[in-house]
Amino acid sequence: MVRNIRWDESVLENVLSLVDALLLLAEQQPEDLKAALVVKWETNKLRFTGYQTKQASGKRSRTIEYGTKKEDLLHQIKQTGQQLKASCKI
Repeated sequence: MVRNIRWDESVLENVLSLVDALLLLAEQQPEDLKAALVVKWETNKLRFTGYQTKQASGKRSRTIEYGTKKEDLLHQIKQTGQQLKASCKI
């Protein structure tokens, strides 16, 4: 599927804002946390994913890895006090 992608100054600024937010989260998060957005270093790669707690039958619940949602990334950017440029749509 073809996408229209803008390659201007605002895109670079948005990418740098996201990377800054993810690096900050990677430095602050404990290793055993399973939150909506988890960022950690593995060897020389920055890995990020997400977890969600689902209610199973009865009183048991289980936490499953579902990946990363755009809303979680946007929330992390806002947590660091940064904003995305207007040309970016999430």
